Amino acid sequence: MSDFQNLFLNWPQVCLDDSISPVVLRTKFSVQEQPDNSNLRPILHPETKTSTDIEVPFQKDCGQDGICVPDLSVSFNFSGSKGLKLSPNFILNLTVKLENLGELAYEPAISFYYSSVMSFQGASLLQSNWPLFPACQMHGLPGNASVRHSSCRFRPPALKAGTQAFLRVSFRSSRGDAWPDKFVYFTIRAHSLNESNVKENNEATGRLPVLHPVNVIVKE
Repeated sequence: MSDFQNLFLNWPQVCLDDSISPVVLRTKFSVQEQPDNSNLRPILHPETKTSTDIEVPFQKDCGQDGICVPDLSVSFNFSGSKGLKLSPNFILNLTVKLENLGELAYEPAISFYYSSVMSFQGASLLQSNWPLFPACQMHGLPGNASVRHSSCRFRPPALKAGTQAFLRVSFRSSRGDAWPDKFVYFTIRAHSLNESNVKENNEATGRLPVLHPVNVIVKE
């Protein structure tokens, strides 16, 4: 005389952004008050619990101890560029390689520190064996006008073991010819929520010559 009337899953309609928190499955039930041949109607006790939530965790490859210990590695090159041209039309592209040599990394991110003659233009994914979508922003560094800071986080917010990704990170010259140094400098750091010990391969540094414009006067 009674049956499950409403059964639904609290499940997103798109791909999950969060593959760390458990998925919540929610069930609800009720009875249909339809009399039987004896004209009896089913009812529920007022204290009956008519819904329940079940948490289903994601399977994580974290070894026998169940604790994920990632090992993020980052490196980069200047994509063949020989120097930074001090022109607002010049775009400098870095090719950044991000790897996870350890176990699952929670909330992975990359931070960029670079000479203030440049402005950050954004990042895009070139190639990856794991779906990644970078979301980047610029930051301020009070008290240090010679260095700028930007960072990129990723969706989904987890980087599985063995992930290898290549990104294009773009900068633009922002000060014309008013830069006195011979080089511009870059420091790139990879980090995650559950990698507490800083390793040598978490950071990469490099410098690039500045190509100052030269005015040539030709006299006849």
